Amino acid sequence: MNSKNKIIDCDLHNTFVNQSMLYPYLAKDILQRIKTRGLGYSQELYHKTAANKRLDAFTGDGATAGSSYEKIIEDWIDKHGIDYAVLTGEGIIGISSMPNSDIATALSSAYNSWLVEEWLSLDKRFLGSLHLAIQNPEHAVSEIYKWANHPQIVQVTLPIANTLPLSHRFYRPILQALNDTNLVLSLHFKQPTANNYSSTPIGLLDSYFAWHSLICLPYQAQIVDLIASGVFDELKNLRIILLEGGFTWLPHLLWRMDKEFKALWQEIPTLKHSPSEYVYQHFRFGIQPKEEAPSSDYIKSIVNMISAEKLLIFAGDYPHWDADTPDYAMQNFIKEHHHPILYQNAADIYNFIN
Repeated sequence: MNSKNKIIDCDLHNTFVNQSMLYPYLAKDILQRIKTRGLGYSQELYHKTAANKRLDAFTGDGATAGSSYEKIIEDWIDKHGIDYAVLTGEGIIGISSMPNSDIATALSSAYNSWLVEEWLSLDKRFLGSLHLAIQNPEHAVSEIYKWANHPQIVQVTLPIANTLPLSHRFYRPILQALNDTNLVLSLHFKQPTANNYSSTPIGLLDSYFAWHSLICLPYQAQIVDLIASGVFDELKNLRIILLEGGFTWLPHLLWRMDKEFKALWQEIPTLKHSPSEYVYQHFRFGIQPKEEAPSSDYIKSIVNMISAEKLLIFAGDYPHWDADTPDYAMQNFIKEHHHPILYQNAADIYNFIN
């Protein structure tokens, strides 16, 4: 089948109407604790003035935007000609920073079962993203192997900033399982909470504006550290997608890493390639949120600097306030870049055959 005009959206935030929808998938002892004490999520620290969701994403009956299959299909999938959408979830990524590992692992299993039974079963165009409680690597690995062979499960989504760098040996069993099962690792931004380390080197900032303006910092840190650790020479099949961190900062990072490697290679003697080569081999970057430069020529220059047709993927972020439609996302890209970014790069990294 000709895929020339197809679109894969790598970031669509489906969610539950309320968290009680997970109750049928929880064991009685955990369910009783949750009903008595709540889920135990730490509150996000910033209150933004922009609405969290697109106003046109609500159904009008009080349901949470992103919780209606019919609304998603009508207003996003069919309206914008999207052929496949990776459901990245919402209200669940915080389990990775929950202090109570028992509840976190129970919620991970419950969410993943709910995703498969209540969403993936609805539509073959939906692809699934598992959520893990990575503070318990043994349970996280068991969830990966439990669902890895499901034909619609394509990745695992984790927050970009965790208690430890992802290269840390504590998380290595998780990365090993992803490498061995052929699932992609998707890193997504998450607001800091009382249980998260700050995502900036100077500590917590005063406003959502300040934090959101510096959203690329933890993405850069994870890239540099994962490469420097030598993890990709050990796990050659590990593939990582970075969502909602932008991409215009990439030229600086690629150039800086390669420059430092020339002078400081003795500190990381196990690397077999220049750092930028590892980026092109193992990483892909969601195009949203796309920066809005004073001149479109600036974006075009950056696109050429990084060979964007090799690195970028379409990730719409519906139904969030700064979601980008395919048409909007592809502004400033020449026609020859549309197919790789809208479809082929994602199809390749997911080993997706259609």
